[in-house]
Amino acid sequence: INGALSAFVKEMKSQTLWNDVAVVFVSEFGRTLKANTGNGSDHAWGGNYFMASGDLNGGQIFGEYPDDLTSSGDQIVESVGIVIPSTPWEALWNGVAEWLGVHSNNDLATVMPNRDTFEGMLWSGVDLFDSAVPVTQSPTISNEPSVAASANPSSVPSEVPSSLPSLLPSLAPLLTTTSSEVPSSTPSLTPSLTPSLAPSPAPSETPSLAPSLAPTTAYATAVCGGATNK
Repeated sequence: INGALSAFVKEMKSQTLWNDVAVVFVSEFGRTLKANTGNGSDHAWGGNYFMASGDLNGGQIFGEYPDDLTSSGDQIVESVGIVIPSTPWEALWNGVAEWLGVHSNNDLATVMPNRDTFEGMLWSGVDLFDSAVPVTQSPTISNEPSVAASANPSSVPSEVPSSLPSLLPSLAPLLTTTSSEVPSSTPSLTPSLTPSLAPSPAPSETPSLAPSLAPTTAYATAVCGGATNK
């Protein structure tokens, strides 16, 4: 382990990356204090971890070492020497996760699902690393849509006139302007005072069945033109 760790640290320093790297040494499980019949140790609970990093706030010992390692000790279970941990697994990884930039409660809970169980026993990134940023607040991001309405809805209608012009053109001026172009359906009762000097044209042998489209076309043009110009 010494040779492998020394070579790794040397390489990281040569690449100026050692301050951005943290190495955490853990055991896959704790071990009993007493040997078993095969002169080995059985699985247990408590164990020791250590860390190394160029950014580590080193020289510290966290947790509580048992005062009594015998079977009479408060942290020792059974005669084989199972040690009850004084520090949760999540305490160490909470500080590492914050140093890596994981700050919200949602994200930290994803990294450590049992984190909330040990609230008040967790180490922060500042506890472990020199350059860690203090996490002043860890907002919880809800996945539920907000359905709360405004607590003080306004019941007074606005009396300020709109500053935007109406986009719907008024048809009244167009109808007034173009009404003279539409032939009246009521015949005039006033006789003409000026006699016509032009001879009357010969009547057509074939009466026209199609009404004149000129007045209708002029009227439609005036309305459409007014709407377009508006």
